Amino acid sequence: MSDVQKSTLVNKSFLIRDLKLRQVSNTTIFRRGDCFVLSPSVQNQHNWFDIREVNINKFNPEVHNGYLLIRFKERFLFGKLDTFQREMLRDDLIVNSSVLTPHWKFNIIESPYTHVVNQRNKLKKYKMKDATKEQLIRFFNKM
Repeated sequence: MSDVQKSTLVNKSFLIRDLKLRQVSNTTIFRRGDCFVLSPSVQNQHNWFDIREVNINKFNPEVHNGYLLIRFKERFLFGKLDTFQREMLRDDLIVNSSVLTPHWKFNIIESPYTHVVNQRNKLKKYKMKDATKEQLIRFFNKM
């Protein structure tokens, strides 16, 4: 099994078993009813991840309750997806390459607080909340 495959499995069973989310195909999208969760896994030493345009295009803030739930090492970073989308997923920050579909690239920075930084514009930052498994279970059980 490749490192990328291993990375995508980190805490995936928690999302499915405990939060009762359903993974959409082989993507970072997890769903339950009108709940839309984008959940990239960040397990590399440089703390980087990407969000693919094809995945975010499936999110409709008028229909879905959207959340960004980053599986960062053994931690969970949580935020509202519609706010993140408005602030961080701008067209001028998208990366086009011959290898991947259009996407945005990010790093997680832990000092002085945990936040996501866009790799194309380091001034674009989004503060994330640390959430415990228990907090996430309580939150998703209210839905």
